[in-house]
Amino acid sequence: MDRSPIRKAVLLYAILISFSLAPPGATAAEAEVGPNDFRVSWMNPGGDPVLGAFHPAVAYNAANREFLAVWEGDTGNIGEFEIYGQRADALTSAVIGTSFRITHMGPDGDSRFQARTPAVVWNEKVNEYLVVWRGDTNTGGLVDNEFEIFGQRVNGATGALVGTAGFRVSIMGPDGDPSYAAIQPVVAWNSKDNRYLVAWYGDTDANGGVNGDLEIFGQMLDGTSGNKVGLNSIRLTYVGGTAANGHNASHPALAYNKTDNEFLLVLEGDNPAYAQEIWRERLAGFTGAPLSVVRVSRMGLTDSDARFNAFRPAVAWNSRYNQYLVLWHGSDDASGVAARENEIFGRLLSGPTGTPLGPQFRVSNMGPDGDIIYDAYHPAVAHNSATNAYLVCWEGTDKVAGLADNEIEVFSQQLDAAGAKIGNYARISAMGPSSNPAFRAQRPTVTQDTLMNRGMTVWQGSNNPLIVRQFDIFGQLLAELVNSVSRAGYTLGILQPGEVVYADHSDIFSPPVPSNLAGQLYIRTRNDDADLTSADFLTFRAEAPVTVYVALADDIATPPAWLSKWTKLTDTLSTTNGGRTIYSNNFPPGLVTLGANRDSAMPTGKDMYSVVITLRIGATDAAVWALYE
Repeated sequence: MDRSPIRKAVLLYAILISFSLAPPGATAAEAEVGPNDFRVSWMNPGGDPVLGAFHPAVAYNAANREFLAVWEGDTGNIGEFEIYGQRADALTSAVIGTSFRITHMGPDGDSRFQARTPAVVWNEKVNEYLVVWRGDTNTGGLVDNEFEIFGQRVNGATGALVGTAGFRVSIMGPDGDPSYAAIQPVVAWNSKDNRYLVAWYGDTDANGGVNGDLEIFGQMLDGTSGNKVGLNSIRLTYVGGTAANGHNASHPALAYNKTDNEFLLVLEGDNPAYAQEIWRERLAGFTGAPLSVVRVSRMGLTDSDARFNAFRPAVAWNSRYNQYLVLWHGSDDASGVAARENEIFGRLLSGPTGTPLGPQFRVSNMGPDGDIIYDAYHPAVAHNSATNAYLVCWEGTDKVAGLADNEIEVFSQQLDAAGAKIGNYARISAMGPSSNPAFRAQRPTVTQDTLMNRGMTVWQGSNNPLIVRQFDIFGQLLAELVNSVSRAGYTLGILQPGEVVYADHSDIFSPPVPSNLAGQLYIRTRNDDADLTSADFLTFRAEAPVTVYVALADDIATPPAWLSKWTKLTDTLSTTNGGRTIYSNNFPPGLVTLGANRDSAMPTGKDMYSVVITLRIGATDAAVWALYE
């Protein structure tokens, strides 16, 4: 049971704008704060379906309380991709200024030279972002289609470009030889030593590599200057051994562990004994040197069965428990997922050792098991240290009302520190007209504002009234449903039969639980507080319009006066220590105040009430929330 202080409430997201998006049977509302699917980029106001924005990444800046989204896009010249950025306010999601160009790869107007697949991280010590990307240029001895990794520092307070423009990070093969390449960079910041680690996959003729043999490489950079430190383009993986053998490592993801001063690299790779699986490698925080390698995923009942694989890993570090959560998409017949039917899976790893903490587990459930029409791809994850919960997002197709087959949208699921689901998954994006698969949302990425317990997810999407398949970047700010509960020792739970009623006693809820309350957020009060009296006994902050239910012990003949304006319901709750009469009331976003279990003139010795909180779904609530923000 969760015994953490309720002041650091478990995040529970709710859909505030498009209430129809929650899948049937959703146990807790998946929520959106402020503007729904707000637009981040305007790469082509004229509506040309060829031009657009793709492959977003996002970072949170705690000093300025804002997010920076970056993406690759072409504007004005088809196929001439450069990297752009846009700042957005973390409280309101309002864009700050206009989007700005970060890269200049080759001569302007020449679409042969490009910048693609950016990644970004924020450096707290100097209040700067580091943006990295893969690109080709005709300067510095490089030629067309010779892709290397480049970087750019960006001022965290202003968005101004800082230092050397588009400095080169990687060295893959001889300069001037386009047969070697660096692909898909990722970046993490070491807060202890103020260093960055940039990692990518590619091929080189150095370190025992040969053309076409893909491995993971890395480069340490100084956090203040961005200059290289240590060895150049160090080789981090040896999938299948040191010789070229057709086995590859690709699609890296990184997280930094401040407690142990290490990075964790996760990647997809195959070797002679296994099909495509996810692996992890611990890396020294100061040098990036490899420390140990362990297989993370186990897809399929038989290791050599090539029908069951794992792809596109993501990773987040939990600073509270010093552990990692690794995610990926894949198919696994051991979990009821058919070949070529992809779902999201996860596994927890120890922070100090990187060893698995229990078996892998399934995160998503898109459509009926066994139906390959419905899938989940490209997971992203962020950890909120204030609430000790993970926010997971992915793109997928689902068999629910309002979605057509092959209509790709973004979904999310919250997990607690043990990897257990908090409520159900929910749809976050709503691209284009309902049930039209020509409009879609893809490649989500996510970060967390731990100061306000909010998440930001951004994705590439085609949306009405944009022309079909003309992509721009969109985003959604997410907020917890309840926080700042005033009573020490009170905890949160998800209401189901068998759950503990109180934080200080062993009574449990008995079946049946009313269907509108089952799976919803509830507060575990303390039964030892039952005889206290106060008009403002319990307060909490609602981050959305809510309905609050107070379940009063049946043997309390007359409720306290503060409940007189509440609605008494016919539904009841049952516990192992007696029944509960339910009262309800609606509240707008803001502070909710509840009185005590009894007035001063009431008898003592009765059980304490319970509190259940649900998102209030109604036609006017979206307008209420818009005014609130």
